[in-house]
Amino acid sequence: ALSSVGLAFCGMHFFGAFQKIGSLHAKSKIGLLLSGLHFVFAVMHGVMAVGIFFFLENLKVFYIFLFVSHLLLTIAAMLGIYLVFYILSPGVSSWPATIIVLLLGSVLILMTIVAPPHPFVDAGGGLDFNFSRPISVLLGYLLFIGIGSFFVIFTHSFLRGKLREVRTISFILAALAAIGIVNVLFRFLLPINIDPEFLFIR
Repeated sequence: ALSSVGLAFCGMHFFGAFQKIGSLHAKSKIGLLLSGLHFVFAVMHGVMAVGIFFFLENLKVFYIFLFVSHLLLTIAAMLGIYLVFYILSPGVSSWPATIIVLLLGSVLILMTIVAPPHPFVDAGGGLDFNFSRPISVLLGYLLFIGIGSFFVIFTHSFLRGKLREVRTISFILAALAAIGIVNVLFRFLLPINIDPEFLFIR
């Protein structure tokens, strides 16, 4: 969890630099939505960190933090998929994809309430949330969509940017997103028996 929070706030730092160099107008629609996407992701990681560090032994309270985290993840994924369509294909409606993401998030939240996980600390000292396979896959899909939207948006900015500073920071943000995508693939979407220990979030 700590590494996730660090990665999120590292992204926030570079995104702030991205805004300052004039590539993104904070009052524009894209600026507001992209800033909102970063903020929601940062708050989501913060909520999970608080739940893990202070309430892991009190599962009833921890489940509240988990519920809020999954709700925020759903909002972030919806914002992300909307932004990808708005920036890359403004003539194509994003609503079908956004509704699908909303349905995925709703199912995830419902399954988390009906069959909550029972997290534990494994022999290596890492936290195992002990998610059921369906919850793990749904969580992976939403994380993949949310983080993947960052990768697509900033890769697009890197390829289309004219200023060197814009291209440099866009590349860094896209690279951070790529690391997050690889982490999600191995932790949530690929078969458990090939989950590499070095990618565990501790």
